[in-house]
Amino acid sequence: MLEAATNELLTNTDSGTPMGELFRRFWLPVALSSELPRDATAPVAVKLLGEELVAFRDAAGRVGLLDGRCAHRGAALSLGRSEGCGLRCAYHGWQYDVAGRLIQPEDAPALAWQPLLRSYPCREAGDLVWAYLGPPERLPPFPEFEWTRLPPSYRYVGKFRVECNYLQSMEGDYDPTHFAFLHANLDELRGTVDARPVGPINLNNGIAGRWVLDERTWGRLEDSESGVLCTATEELPDGRFFAGVGALWMMPIFCTGAVGGTKLHSGNFRVPIDHRSLMFYRLRWSYAPLDAAAVAGYSQGGDFYPALLPGSFRPVDNKANDYNIDRQAQRQRSFSGIHSFPIQDIAVTENQWGPLADRRREHLTSADRQLTFIRGRLVRAARAMARGDEPPEPWNPEAYRYHYESAVGDSAEQAVALAKARARASRIPEAEAVATAFRTG
Repeated sequence: MLEAATNELLTNTDSGTPMGELFRRFWLPVALSSELPRDATAPVAVKLLGEELVAFRDAAGRVGLLDGRCAHRGAALSLGRSEGCGLRCAYHGWQYDVAGRLIQPEDAPALAWQPLLRSYPCREAGDLVWAYLGPPERLPPFPEFEWTRLPPSYRYVGKFRVECNYLQSMEGDYDPTHFAFLHANLDELRGTVDARPVGPINLNNGIAGRWVLDERTWGRLEDSESGVLCTATEELPDGRFFAGVGALWMMPIFCTGAVGGTKLHSGNFRVPIDHRSLMFYRLRWSYAPLDAAAVAGYSQGGDFYPALLPGSFRPVDNKANDYNIDRQAQRQRSFSGIHSFPIQDIAVTENQWGPLADRRREHLTSADRQLTFIRGRLVRAARAMARGDEPPEPWNPEAYRYHYESAVGDSAEQAVALAKARARASRIPEAEAVATAFRTG
């Protein structure tokens, strides 16, 4: 269980709270770049960390993130239009530049070219618009995520809205045993593809179930400069040792996954809208161009990206329709009866004692050690922020290069050291060599 004050410390990201101020020290995604095309006039309403904002692109291609209300009469600027070098309010035509300064009307000379609206620095990288919402004098360098520096064809990023606190959604990424239940395929577990109803289930019968329920496979955790590393080792038949190392999580919301057999990396970033909802940015990337057919599948929704309601970022399968759970499939094929992986996760995390979980009612076990380890890191950082101690992580951009790597050595220690060095080293030169070979055939 977690006492109420600690739960509040972890989950409340409003301005002025310790966690809210901590989050505001980092660059965070605020929109897809595709939401602000260069030939469009439509701004985008953005709610981030409890703040009502508006994002727009001016004629020079610059992105601005401003207070969402016009300084004249408080009209919603998301109803306005991007025009020339600024954003024009639909109510009385007041126009602002990306720094929040008033350009027009010209009959208000005392106000003209003053920063009337709160504005935040923006940057585009990795097909995303990022913003920094902290004190201007604390503006950190941009984190060196490898995937943001690769060509667009090497990655795919989409987003969807989830109706719960960022923490309870994020904690699913480092909860190893839920994979053997929530995401289980019953046909695989019983070794047949027939349609017989399943009786009492022993997931240890399945290969995947045995792996995720084996505590030895959960890895060893340790703090890194940017977050938490997970290291797994195994002795090989020839007496040497295999080690796999990856960033399980990086401050404050960046969850990463191990590389798959297709050499495909993943990333999940939950950006708080407020303390009861979030925008989920889901990433797939590689050091080589992605398969075009796979990318087409991602964009249409499926196992890894949910289908969305037209004109929105809300999933088609949602709480209002019980996530379109298929009870027959749940009896015969799928442990959950819910179609896609992300919707399976959304269904359970949106319903943990509601959108803001009461962690006083939890009963944690050894299987939750990754969860408690990362909670501890966040709690310490938030308490330090409350004391006025600035977080060091934003000022170590190289530590955000971490990606999954493996190595083999004569000892476990040697294999781990080699894998750690590879996991933090830039592979951009290698990717550029791949791109050159790809272009030249």
